[in-house]
Amino acid sequence: MLFRRLYELKAEEATRGGAPVVVVGPPGAGKTTFIEILRSRGVEAAEEAAGLAPETEEARRGGRRKRALRLLKRLARGGYVSRDRVEKELAGIRGADLLKAFDKLPRSFVKHLKKRYGGWSLYLFYIPPDVEYEEAKRLRAVMEEVGVEFRWFGLSYLPPGLAKALAEKGEDYVRRQLKLYKKLAEELDIAEDRLRKAAKAAESALESLLGQVKEVAGRLVDAVAPGVGVAASILTEVLTALLFARGGRNEFIKLVAGLGELDETLRCILAARLALALGLDKGAVEKALAALAGADVQKLAEEVKALKNAADRLWVEVKSAKRGLDVLFLEDVEMGGLYENFVVLNERPYVDLQEGLFPLVAGAALRRRRGVFWRSWRETGWPSWWGPRGLENPL
Repeated sequence: MLFRRLYELKAEEATRGGAPVVVVGPPGAGKTTFIEILRSRGVEAAEEAAGLAPETEEARRGGRRKRALRLLKRLARGGYVSRDRVEKELAGIRGADLLKAFDKLPRSFVKHLKKRYGGWSLYLFYIPPDVEYEEAKRLRAVMEEVGVEFRWFGLSYLPPGLAKALAEKGEDYVRRQLKLYKKLAEELDIAEDRLRKAAKAAESALESLLGQVKEVAGRLVDAVAPGVGVAASILTEVLTALLFARGGRNEFIKLVAGLGELDETLRCILAARLALALGLDKGAVEKALAALAGADVQKLAEEVKALKNAADRLWVEVKSAKRGLDVLFLEDVEMGGLYENFVVLNERPYVDLQEGLFPLVAGAALRRRRGVFWRSWRETGWPSWWGPRGLENPL
């Protein structure tokens, strides 16, 4: 077991006083292994990922509109408790002062701790990045090479699962995984930011998109392996967030495929980041990501084509509105959004005048007519051009 001595020393600290222990720490920090050590010593223990309050039973209930409104509310952020106030807020929990290691924590999480763990002892568990272990030094070197740092609400740490992967699978594996993680994390950050701005600027449009996504999510859940056990409502919100990533449908499929290729420890951390942004349970988000990664690629690509276009269109509209611009898409122009008398019928453009509909000049048609004109000039010397307005009529 890696970091065994460190785990044992921390277990001795955590069990002083005899009270039940709630272990709090960043995602992927080794809390589950630490809990097993505490329980092996006869200590009642529970774990909590810092900042992630579980979804309430009330939040799990309700129809599409209620869940959509809750998502919009969560995206607007619910406030934080600073490190200077967290100990006072959790006065009934011994060791709450350890949470000052974080810059801040979501108020919903602090309320959850206060309600659930009154009378308990709190212990903050994580592997410091500067810990003097050989495996930690090797992992730090690869992380620095790739340019990845693990921070959670300002607290830096090393994921022990990644150190284990380094020992068992080697530096090349961890290096590839960290590069993939870095790329996916950047894309998810962008997607989350776009989704939050869309929720703020275009609430009704986002609610409509959520309704469309829910239909697709339901079909995807039916096609998922029974053991995954993902809820359609959770998959709806996770899928909606991913749709706001950069690029088109192909890039979206690559993003989902990348999540499937990611090491379990790193996928857990990304799931926690997404769960924090959406206000969802981390375990449920992990199942949703697993369901997407395990879906048939061709079926997934077909299902999300229209959804990705709708999400991209919504983002363009939000971005343009912020700059005071009006954006018209092709279908808007075809329906007279740019000019009232401009219409498209059977994929051909027309001008609607009092005398009737007249086809607009098209580049290929003009080239054809020009050829006919010069051929007539050479043959007769008196070319003629007749017909109604437009160039889509025979000579």
